[in-house]
Amino acid sequence: MSKPRIIRINLRRDIKKEPVRKKRFTGFKRPHWDIKVKVDVQNPYFPLVFFLLLGVVVALVWDYRLLKEKKRLQALVDRKRQELVLLRKKVKAVAKIKKELDELESKRRIIKAIIEEAHKPLKVIKSFEKAMPDEVWLVWMRLDDKKISFRGYALNDDVLADFLENLQKQKDLIASVRVGRYEKAKVNSVDVKRFSGTVVLR
Repeated sequence: MSKPRIIRINLRRDIKKEPVRKKRFTGFKRPHWDIKVKVDVQNPYFPLVFFLLLGVVVALVWDYRLLKEKKRLQALVDRKRQELVLLRKKVKAVAKIKKELDELESKRRIIKAIIEEAHKPLKVIKSFEKAMPDEVWLVWMRLDDKKISFRGYALNDDVLADFLENLQKQKDLIASVRVGRYEKAKVNSVDVKRFSGTVVLR
């Protein structure tokens, strides 16, 4: 047979359990490393090790400075490249605008030449009207490119000479004047001079 189990029951109420106190968290404690390095300066290898370590430190510092300078120069190069791209775009824009201005100027000159060419007959008529004395009159005129052919009458030689001289004075429009035919004629029983000639325009 198995042994009987004993159960203990505390019937006293005056016994109290002590409260459990929680420890206050004050942060993680840093580990304390107590490392002692003993350097034997009398060791014959000490200068060699010292200068070797010094060289390593200097090399690391120098590499750091070189790396920093490299980054600075790379940033400067990148900025200059961006400026170069912007300048190239501006140069292309200026070249495009200049080309458009040249085309507009060319069109303006063409239009101006067309207008001047269209106004040339009017200028020619005004120039003939201004050059003719009252005793000279024209009965026929033809404009062919830069050449004008004309026929008319004059009362005498003097007024015809004045007419031709007045035409030659208008050098901005007329290059040369030539009389091809000159003869006596009668108009309403009046003796006159019949003539024909050509004028070359500029």
